[in-house]
Amino acid sequence: GAAIHAAMTGSEAPWLETERGIPPEQRWSFAVDAPLMSMCVGRESCETFLADTSGGLYLLDGRGQVVTLTRGFQHLTGIAWSDSGNGGAASIGERTLCLLDGSLKVVWSVELSDEILDVDVDPFANYVAAALANGNNLVFDRNKSRVCRFDTVRPLSYIRFVPSVPQIVGVAEYGLVCCHGGSRARTWYEATWSNAGDVCLSGDPRHLHVAAFNLGVQAYSVDEGTTRGAMLVDGTPNHVACSYTGERLAITTLERHLYWVDDHGELIWASRLADDAKAVCCDALGNGLACGFASGRIVRLEWGLPEARP
Repeated sequence: GAAIHAAMTGSEAPWLETERGIPPEQRWSFAVDAPLMSMCVGRESCETFLADTSGGLYLLDGRGQVVTLTRGFQHLTGIAWSDSGNGGAASIGERTLCLLDGSLKVVWSVELSDEILDVDVDPFANYVAAALANGNNLVFDRNKSRVCRFDTVRPLSYIRFVPSVPQIVGVAEYGLVCCHGGSRARTWYEATWSNAGDVCLSGDPRHLHVAAFNLGVQAYSVDEGTTRGAMLVDGTPNHVACSYTGERLAITTLERHLYWVDDHGELIWASRLADDAKAVCCDALGNGLACGFASGRIVRLEWGLPEARP
């Protein structure tokens, strides 16, 4: 294990040792200029979108090379990136929502009525959503027109566009999970009494995964509006990411574990981390993951594509 570990990581190992499973290949590593604030990926474009605490925004290609770097986004509070790579969104300060184009230029910005808790952008960057602290949730199109508003009993900590259908999923504190789309508004499940550290959505099948700390990773079927149970790992899950296919999940814990598992919860690889994980992301097909560390380092690990099922 030690020899593989040394060969994989060089001198600056982001993990302490490979504990068990099939070790990945480290595809690339990158460091932002300040502590990492947030990270997301375009699952189709294979781009990685990063924000640091000094106001830097970075767009990396699939090889970890910088495509675009822009500074001066002071007081960034949230970012999102489209799966297609057509653009993204950012929240600045408490109330400013911005649409970004594919080269990180601001297409438009708008001041909203209350503090922005989360932002998202649909897979083609045609729509931007913002969840506000007063329970209002707004959707704007590329022309800055507000096309939708819905209110929730509790403000949404996380708001996400559902891939390939005109729906939005939201997660509030204490385990409230809701789905809104068209004329339909439905609350699925309210009783976990656990806050969420992170959420992710697979596209086919459409499953929502919630890193619910001491309650493990909670899973929901978006189409059925039902819970699919919990995936329990050793530790307290605080970040989760999944492939578009849903066949692979990456999970980090407060205790600095990183897990790579399949959709049945079978472990592929697990390791202890040398630094706190700030974010984790998957590509569309489950080839691998990117883990972003609080220090500002991002590492891309790959196992190869999941084998086709009979």
